[in-house]
Amino acid sequence: MSQPVKLTVREVSDTEAIIILDSAQGQADNRFTLPWLDNQEWNAIFLYLRAFRQYETTWPRDPETIKLAVKLGLAAEDGAPLSRRVERIGSRLYQSVLGDGECARCFQRTLDSHTGEPPIVELHFPDAGSYLQTYPWEVLHDGDDFLFDSRRASLVRYVDFGKPHNLLEWSGKLNILLVDPRPQMPESYSELPTWDRATLEAVVSNTGGQFQFLELDSIPLSTLSKLPLTLTNSLRKVPVIHIDTHGEYGLLCEDCGSLSLHRAKTCSGCGGAFSLEQKAQGYIAFANREGNPQWVSGKRLGKALLNQGVQLVVLSACSSGLVSGHSVFNSVAGALVKYGIPAVVAMQFSVEAESTAAFMTSFYHELANDVPVAHAVASAKAILLDSEDAWYRPVLYLRTDPKNIEGRIFVLSAPEAAADMYPPPEKRESMDLAELVAELEEWKKVHSGSQALYKTLDTPMSFLRMYRRTHNPDDLIEAGDKWQESCASNLRAVPGEWNLRYARGPVLDELSAQTSNLDEITMLLRCPDIQDLEFGTLYARLLDLRNVIWRVLDFADNNIKMLIDRMKPMIGRMIL
Repeated sequence: MSQPVKLTVREVSDTEAIIILDSAQGQADNRFTLPWLDNQEWNAIFLYLRAFRQYETTWPRDPETIKLAVKLGLAAEDGAPLSRRVERIGSRLYQSVLGDGECARCFQRTLDSHTGEPPIVELHFPDAGSYLQTYPWEVLHDGDDFLFDSRRASLVRYVDFGKPHNLLEWSGKLNILLVDPRPQMPESYSELPTWDRATLEAVVSNTGGQFQFLELDSIPLSTLSKLPLTLTNSLRKVPVIHIDTHGEYGLLCEDCGSLSLHRAKTCSGCGGAFSLEQKAQGYIAFANREGNPQWVSGKRLGKALLNQGVQLVVLSACSSGLVSGHSVFNSVAGALVKYGIPAVVAMQFSVEAESTAAFMTSFYHELANDVPVAHAVASAKAILLDSEDAWYRPVLYLRTDPKNIEGRIFVLSAPEAAADMYPPPEKRESMDLAELVAELEEWKKVHSGSQALYKTLDTPMSFLRMYRRTHNPDDLIEAGDKWQESCASNLRAVPGEWNLRYARGPVLDELSAQTSNLDEITMLLRCPDIQDLEFGTLYARLLDLRNVIWRVLDFADNNIKMLIDRMKPMIGRMIL
């Protein structure tokens, strides 16, 4: 697991800000002048990031915007977005924020020093909000390449709340609730892609790997009021919610319920004037009783999901991750984070149906194989790299513990049947203190040993995840080298080398069976022209092995606690 790279951005005045870098390569900071302070210039940047070069209907039409975009190198004379516009925006932002001083050099050393899986870069904002949140950090470009397209590094947006959320223990299948309201939208809105139960079910059924814990559920949900009732009355916990609907950023009319463009002065529905105090924010479309759009803000959705045990919300709605102004909470994604959702995957701009399907398919495949959310998003974004307009649109917000840098929001607990595997209480009732101490020492050995094994598997696994993204043979070779160097020999020695006399359990027998047959893994890692099916077998085999090690670790931890509880009264009587 890579050590995180932490970037913290803070405004110091209306026109200046500071960026602070904290990494294994050192600390550095840079004070800079905010770019694009001119509203017209910023509007051109925004519109040309949102546009699709292949779809003329998405091009800006305002002559002044086009003229400014041509000057900035974003558009042709006819307003067509240039292929290098995203690169130019990212380069300008990089030069403004990092420049060419020590902060930039330290950041480059940090990225270049990482081996294996690309590092996770945490971009931290204050919980009070900041204008800096509106900048397109995902497209930072150092003049040679994009930094956060998942090949060099992966970017995660963190909001610095005082209390992060803890991991949810989970055993068995991981339930997903699909919410797909279909209100009768105006003609200006395109038809949603067919991302319904059948589509997501197909993704779930083809996830592969040992961790087949995705189980889909969907409800005939249209109005928002049905959502909390469904979650409260559900016989099963629902830690993952996928909402597929239209999204928009704008001004909501309190009189007629219509949504207008964020710069509008009057309502597009009833013509009423918006007050100067009203601020634009993100909305997603549910339906009212008549089937017409009911635009729901992130704040309202967050309240509906409050204290429902939801760990992850996936929004395939356009503009659901878009931030404008000083408050991160005016986006749907940011508001959900504020109301306690640990992880939110959203879209900053409009997204093509094909890109959405490709991203979500990869994302759920990774999640099903126990890949943490940050890496799952990075892998899914890598699928979109062939499209110049798609890869930077998904965004990830996290509200997890600072030590949990990968965004792991679920931890697999031992299966319920595991309780039957512990030695029966009557066995320990007959053991004297010396025997209990001897068993305790053995379980401590098992705990530390399995912990080391679990960590050892991280390195080859990270290279295998990279291979899944890039199909670069070098990553597969590197995974094989790391497997031979630090994994194979150590795994073959356990649990025999632990010399266990008292510590027993079927899960230890399962580990012994797994480690006595590692030849298949070694053989597949040495195969330079491995086929997709063979790679799937290899990846599943390693995930299965890691799962067994995790269960041994959990098994040892429970036995240690039980033994300590058993010994306490015995030691107390000796003291008395």
